[in-house]
Amino acid sequence: MPAKTSIAGSLTVDQSALFSLLGGADTLRVDPRGDARCFGGTIRADQMILAGAPVGSPSTVCGGRLVGVNALVDVDSVRVQGGSVNLATSSLIGDLVTEAQVGGSATVSTIAASGQIFGNVDNGNGKLISIGNLVVVGDVNNGVGSQILAQVGIIYITGNLINNGAIFGNVITAPSFNGGGTGGTQIGDGIRVVGTVDVGAQGELRFVEDLWKFSVCGDVSLACASDSVRFDGAKLSLDGCNGTVQSLEATSADLGCVASAFSGAETEVSLIGELDIATGATVSLVDNFNNAPGKAAEVVYARGLTVKPGATLLTNGIKVVTRNALIQGTVDDIANICVVIDTPDPDMNGDGHVNGIDLAFILAYWGTSAPIADLNDDGIVGGFDLALVLNGWTG
Repeated sequence: MPAKTSIAGSLTVDQSALFSLLGGADTLRVDPRGDARCFGGTIRADQMILAGAPVGSPSTVCGGRLVGVNALVDVDSVRVQGGSVNLATSSLIGDLVTEAQVGGSATVSTIAASGQIFGNVDNGNGKLISIGNLVVVGDVNNGVGSQILAQVGIIYITGNLINNGAIFGNVITAPSFNGGGTGGTQIGDGIRVVGTVDVGAQGELRFVEDLWKFSVCGDVSLACASDSVRFDGAKLSLDGCNGTVQSLEATSADLGCVASAFSGAETEVSLIGELDIATGATVSLVDNFNNAPGKAAEVVYARGLTVKPGATLLTNGIKVVTRNALIQGTVDDIANICVVIDTPDPDMNGDGHVNGIDLAFILAYWGTSAPIADLNDDGIVGGFDLALVLNGWTG
């Protein structure tokens, strides 16, 4: 039988020290209230299990923890079963898995990490949070009900990303956190995938802040509902790194070439802040899934579209509706690019009248940056927007 060693208290491996079970025990189990801490040292084992607090445990009982700072964790698989992992600028050589604990757990499996993971990540039952740049040399699978929060820095994935849970660009709002922009987030933070991105029917992909970037080298397959994929202010960059044609699923209902589609309120629109086709990339639009039920051909809505020099966009008859287009490369049929004339429309609810309903939008969102009421796109709902409503009043 495989041997096991359990930690109920605290194990600390300091600078340059080594704790190894290889050739002795196969599994290192960290029990609830237990800690395995590694500060500049090395932990080696065949398998590590971070156990959760049993169902019914007092709220003061935490799951088993692995804490590493500048650490090397050389374990074939780290299995988080209601426990937690906190790795800061550390390296894990092995797979990282969150999964249900036999009998259930009163604590949620949580991973907060920066550094490198030389293995696959299977987030089947937990939450993965980036606390700095994180490189995954392998594939990432985010299961149903699980979350990945790109919080600070960039998550680099050298393999493929499969998402059936929720992936968010989650801005930290603490002032000046980590010396970056909005709460520490800096331009270009987000996720970069060398392989393909596959979002299943239950998956969500949301990067709604202006600073975020989601870049992909391979195909982007989106089988989920339109409203489950949103890049309202963020950039979706198709980089074509592997030299093949990339496909991008069109997921929005065709509401026409109208400004109202960019309000952010339309649930049948997968709004993209900026769609960027990188130099050397060839992107082919496809419509393989019925993302907006009841609709026929689907389209792409992007506030900005850039086709860089040396890039190619194959629309294949699929429309791209945008407010601004910079075409420096090649588009197979420019007639499929529709640029909405960026003039303020005070008829916010689209009923054909400018009246008290539209005035109510201005007053309700006064002082905010709500796109639906920020008619002149200056970043705040205020006097200019009120004047546009009053000047366009039809009653």
